[in-house]
Amino acid sequence: NRLSACFVRREQDLPINIMSNNQAIAVTGMACRFPGASDINEFWNNLVDGKDTIRHFIDDELAGYENDFEALRQNPDYVRARGILNDIDKFDPAFFGMTPNEAAGTDPQHRVWLETAWNALEDSGCDPSRFHGSIGVFAGGYINTYLLNNILRDRSKLENYIRLRTTESFQILTGNDAAFIPTKTAYKFNLRGPAVNVQTACSTSLVAISLACQSLFSYESDVCIAGGVCIVVPQESGYIYQKGAIPSPDGRCRPFDEKGNGTVFSNGVGVVVLKRLEDALRDHDRIYALVRGWSLNNDGSTKVSYTAPSVEGQANAIMMAQSFSGVSPLQIGYIEAHGTATQLGDPVELTALNRVFSGSTGKKQFCGIGSVKSNIGHTDAAAGVASFIKSCLSAYHRIIPPTLHFTKPNPNFDFENSPFYVQEKLKKWDEKDPLIIGISSFGIGGTNAHVIIEEPPETLSAVKAEPVMPYLLPVSAKSEDSLAARQRDLAQFVDRPGIDLSDVAHTLQEGRTHMPLRSFCVARNIEGIKEGSGFSPVIKSADQECRIVFMFSGQGAQYPGMGKELYEFVPVFRKILDECFDIFRSETGTDLKEILFDAKDDSAVQLARTGITQPALFIVEYALAKLYYELGIKPHYLIGHSIGEYAAACLSGVFDMKTGLRIVTRRGSLMQKMPGGKMLAVRCSAADLIKLECSDFEVAADNARNQCTISYPQDSEERVKSVLDKHGMKYIKLNTSHAFHSSAFEPVMEEFESFVDSFQLKAPEIPFISCLTGKLITDEQAVSGRYWAQQLRNTVLFRKGISTIAEGENVVFLEVGPETHLTGLARQNPDVSNKNAVISSLGKKDEADERTRIISSLGYLWANGVNIDFSLLRNGRE
Repeated sequence: NRLSACFVRREQDLPINIMSNNQAIAVTGMACRFPGASDINEFWNNLVDGKDTIRHFIDDELAGYENDFEALRQNPDYVRARGILNDIDKFDPAFFGMTPNEAAGTDPQHRVWLETAWNALEDSGCDPSRFHGSIGVFAGGYINTYLLNNILRDRSKLENYIRLRTTESFQILTGNDAAFIPTKTAYKFNLRGPAVNVQTACSTSLVAISLACQSLFSYESDVCIAGGVCIVVPQESGYIYQKGAIPSPDGRCRPFDEKGNGTVFSNGVGVVVLKRLEDALRDHDRIYALVRGWSLNNDGSTKVSYTAPSVEGQANAIMMAQSFSGVSPLQIGYIEAHGTATQLGDPVELTALNRVFSGSTGKKQFCGIGSVKSNIGHTDAAAGVASFIKSCLSAYHRIIPPTLHFTKPNPNFDFENSPFYVQEKLKKWDEKDPLIIGISSFGIGGTNAHVIIEEPPETLSAVKAEPVMPYLLPVSAKSEDSLAARQRDLAQFVDRPGIDLSDVAHTLQEGRTHMPLRSFCVARNIEGIKEGSGFSPVIKSADQECRIVFMFSGQGAQYPGMGKELYEFVPVFRKILDECFDIFRSETGTDLKEILFDAKDDSAVQLARTGITQPALFIVEYALAKLYYELGIKPHYLIGHSIGEYAAACLSGVFDMKTGLRIVTRRGSLMQKMPGGKMLAVRCSAADLIKLECSDFEVAADNARNQCTISYPQDSEERVKSVLDKHGMKYIKLNTSHAFHSSAFEPVMEEFESFVDSFQLKAPEIPFISCLTGKLITDEQAVSGRYWAQQLRNTVLFRKGISTIAEGENVVFLEVGPETHLTGLARQNPDVSNKNAVISSLGKKDEADERTRIISSLGYLWANGVNIDFSLLRNGRE
């Protein structure tokens, strides 16, 4: 067994190494609140700077909390000191699904633990709502003084609680008993792994960490949250010193010092997130340290008293941890001791350590020893995790902070002839060998825990080239104030040296829970993020899964250079366009690529020709749709405006890309041959236009409630404008060569119908809207040449089509094509209730670059509740 293996190791002076290196446990996340520190960074800075953060109260601070303060202040043994936490009364109940009354009736230990556990998960980049494995919780707390001091002061409520007479009593129990801390965490965060309450007094949180490691080691869990919390209220409280007891006579904790005569009790909370090393490396997690081994035992009865420590018990725990880890004493550079500075505790702990270390080596004073209690006092159930976090930060930074208040060694232990020296000064670990640290935590009642950690492994950093696409940085929260704070935090975070924006983007995309209120920023580098700017408007995401509609732009949306940047930088887009250019060249002898991308003086004129415009729009829209497919965005519905319906039909499977391009090319060629005409965009409804009973024009498109286009012959222009002016209808001239969707194209309908019928078309696989009817196209219509001929000539019922999709559906409309014409029209439709859910892709010619627009469209899709596969987005830039 493990214990006998330890003694065998002592005889042979060789580590057993039960755990291989690839079975180590990685510390991937940490969060804490300790005296003088609201987070990990402040805690570490205090340690490095050698700060004692125990609070020494003045009389005014204590008078309102100590009932017998007048008597206490006269007592020469009354010590006005304790380690306290700030803002334990500040809590956001709604964030954790609690009512204000429920929160008020909940122990601050529960509340602060939940906040800190959430921060630790975020620090680890683990979003529990999307993590597919098992997440366990191992935690413990201190006795509940809030319950006695604040909730049960009323005698009748106390009686009801003791006997659990009422529903309220049960709610008080689950909101205050420390036993419910782990299960409440599992419930609030939807965790499915083991949720285990741990209570071993002062060793509680290091025992919790050890049990979490064992759960990972046995593959019971895939990630574990572990730690402890101790919050005594009221915090503003002193104590009576008694000689020989645990508390210090002056409010200072002096581990291993000749003046060490007790500790100072403090409040604190610490949480760590643990993961198997192989999984952490696979997921490219930031690793603070590796847990190489751990051990738990109990003293039993062979000691002076129940509350006394035991040399044998502590030595066996240390020995087993070293054996389990395969680490010899000579490899250990530092011991983070329990170090309470009590007259009995320190010598016993040093003797136990000496027994283990000296049993395998005669080397003297090679290992530093210290205790975080000299900085923050004794945080009871959170003491072990405080030591663990300090040690992990030391391993991560390769710096060992000083142990405070040391002047001369404790005379009850011979340091000079032992392997140890007190780490009284800050030490940078410049050794070639990795920094390995042993951590001890011993509880009253005899449960001992010892953990061996090692600095994180060096990982090869990938060479990061200029990204193909800019980075999408999503942020979310449950309130607008919190969202604004997150935006400020992000802007401040990236404004530091050494920040890699790709890592920031990955963490925000994959390592954060996506909450209802959302915003995002798109940037190619750090300089692209400015405080208070660059973020999208705040959008409330849909409560249920959104259905995506692709809208394909019609004629008039084209411009020279559309899609050029995507063509240059995005392989999947370029591949499709090159194939289409070849097909068009073989059909017509014209180099469409040159017209689109070479920016010659006559490019706009050539692109305006119907025979060029229609195939150009078709291939750009089809390639753009396929790019969205590559990014994991697939439509539930399709709708196209006039020529845009061909891209919809092609994507739906009515015809393949080559067939679709041939049909569109013939369509454009036939229409190009027809006599020229004019078109106007008129600000009124189709019904109002029909009431005019004017035979000089036809309604070409019913686009929105008060937005239509009309077509008419060139010689009718004066009469048409006169009628519109007479009725006060505002209009603008459209830059078109023909009177589209009018009787002018009846001469080519039969020829076009025959051409379409020469192909074998298929029923659509994705529903799409018919321009002709404004309803979902039928299978018979989709495969009929007659339908496509009528679609060429008759009115485009775009407004009706949008309404058909929007009514009764939670949909997001994405305009797949150049310009923002359809985006504007859809937003005018009263059936589209959420105007934020209408999004453009390429956008206007003179707006941001195309790659930024594409990523922005993904940001808006995400903000509206569409699930984005961010891994595909990353693959797109590799």
